[in-house]
Amino acid sequence: MAGEETRELWAKARAQADGRGERFGSAHVLAAMAEGDGAAGRLLDAHSLTAGAIRLRAREFRDEPGATLRQVEAAADRIARSVGARRTDPTHVLAALLRSPDSSACRLLRAACVDVATIEAKVFAHISGSSRYRSVARPAGPPSPEGRGPTPAPRRLSERPSAPAPRAAAVAPVAVLPAPR
Repeated sequence: MAGEETRELWAKARAQADGRGERFGSAHVLAAMAEGDGAAGRLLDAHSLTAGAIRLRAREFRDEPGATLRQVEAAADRIARSVGARRTDPTHVLAALLRSPDSSACRLLRAACVDVATIEAKVFAHISGSSRYRSVARPAGPPSPEGRGPTPAPRRLSERPSAPAPRAAAVAPVAVLPAPR
């Protein structure tokens, strides 16, 4: 269930989209979050993500699937419940946005060469109260003593393996292309 701060965030984002004559999307939610002075706004500010910069790029990412915002909202509720929160707050919404690769917010961040995995790790560390949280895109560990490739990467706190973890492969670098003009 969304808390008051989250309901205000959604309303502010919708008003910004309406005021700009744009279709409401996750980039508007991200921009409204960046304007806020809560934890989500501070996390974005720490990575130099300002509302103005997000709004400038938002027009490039208007082709967001219609169900994305409903999926983000549902994911934010699940994330809040998973950490024992009674209400969904903007940091839960930010976590859900970062985990939604089809959202215009996540695509905008990747196009701006922002390390989404790093922000995601910081958001989940804040939410869980743990600095040990690792992102989904975690690198492989150091080489194994037997010389048979890398050791398995450290697991996230929320992962509960039922069987031994397979050996992790090294994460290959991904080329980042500039946004079309």
